[in-house]
Amino acid sequence: MKYCVLYLDKKEAKAKVREIGSLDFVTEVKYSQDENIDLTSEHIESQINDLAQIAEAKLLEKKENDEAIK
Repeated sequence: MKYCVLYLDKKEAKAKVREIGSLDFVTEVKYSQDENIDLTSEHIESQINDLAQIAEAKLLEKKENDEAIK
């Protein structure tokens, strides 16, 4: 599969999406979801905490498995 990423101003986007989508070799055109991404400090901190808890659980599980093997 081949793809292309274009960065456009919002003013141009609608027209370009129609233009590009009408090409016979184009199967799909998508808008970026950048505006829907939550980049607030609280959200990022929450994600970091969630990932830290998952990592801690995996480390603990590995340690327990390693000790069980000995």
